[in-house]
Amino acid sequence: MVLPLVTYPYLIRVLGKEIYGLIIYAQAIANYFVLIVSYGFNISGVKEVSINRDNKEKINEIFSCIMLIKFALLIASFLILYLLLTFTPLGQGYHNLYYLSMWLCVYELIFPIWYFQGTEKMKYITIISFTGRIIFLGLIFVVIETKKDFLYVPILNGVGALIAGTVSLVLIFTKDKVKFVIPKLMVIRKHLADSFSLFLSIISIKIYTITNRVILGSFVGMTAVSYYDLADKIITILKTPSHILSQSIFPRVSKYREIDFVTKMFKISFVFNIIIFGVLIITSKYIIGFLGGIEMQGALPVTIILGILIPVAGINNMLGVQMLVGFGYQKVFTRGMIISSFIYLLVTLLICIMTDVSLITLSLSLIITEIFVSFYMYFYTRKLKLL
Repeated sequence: MVLPLVTYPYLIRVLGKEIYGLIIYAQAIANYFVLIVSYGFNISGVKEVSINRDNKEKINEIFSCIMLIKFALLIASFLILYLLLTFTPLGQGYHNLYYLSMWLCVYELIFPIWYFQGTEKMKYITIISFTGRIIFLGLIFVVIETKKDFLYVPILNGVGALIAGTVSLVLIFTKDKVKFVIPKLMVIRKHLADSFSLFLSIISIKIYTITNRVILGSFVGMTAVSYYDLADKIITILKTPSHILSQSIFPRVSKYREIDFVTKMFKISFVFNIIIFGVLIITSKYIIGFLGGIEMQGALPVTIILGILIPVAGINNMLGVQMLVGFGYQKVFTRGMIISSFIYLLVTLLICIMTDVSLITLSLSLIITEIFVSFYMYFYTRKLKLL
């Protein structure tokens, strides 16, 4: 997660805020399709693999079914993007950038993180991801020298993704002896149905985490997208310990459903995230200066505002994913996510009507939405006697 920040100072200075913002805008569009390809399997797949890890035939069926569905959704995503670029103003002469940014979707298919999480072989995720990013890191400094080289950013990302994905599949088929089988149509339908509620909930979450970039790029400008992206990168890094903790314990939570264990992890996560937020407030000016220079200080206010997400997102994950989803209350979780997306859209609409669309106002709409999610999750975990 930290490695992209190594290349960031170089890219922002070579490409400039406008071109870099355009790259991030194209990635934001691609991330909508990542939601389609993932289809909630990054949660439901972990749960299914974790529960059935000792049943080789079942694992073969689960793996094959999920991969087939994801492949079909990837093809559909490319078709939708083609139609959008052909019949709408999206792209505006940068069609190749949007197609190349779809490496994110390919990576979602060929690097089955959900399988490694479900089997609790997290070291493979670490080694493979790190290797792929190191390759990208080295090539960036060699290949990209001027603004005209901007297309190499998604190309090099894609190369790293292909290598990581290929290695992961080789490990799965050779070391774990997973076999690809043709699942029955009934089984495919079952997996689609079982993951649909999670698919809706994840879309609802990502609507307001991705859409801010799209709105900023459409109504404010690519420089604002660059500011927002830098702030988001910093916050994402600082949320990483909480994210890793969540990924690590979810298989155990799904299998054993130990309330005391989740409660203990919740307390540890909350205290740690509060400390990180405090450190961010003190050091954000210096972090931004180091990464982007004086010209990127416009990202400072939004970095502080988005920093509130560090403890809030940690709360939402523990109460929502670990407790509600982990203990079998997926529909309650999904309902909360759908409601939260409507809250975000309503707040954003009011901002567009009553005031100017800006980095600050859109960031505040995201904070308001996440705080609502916290209250929702807390209410239902108490009601269901999980907390």
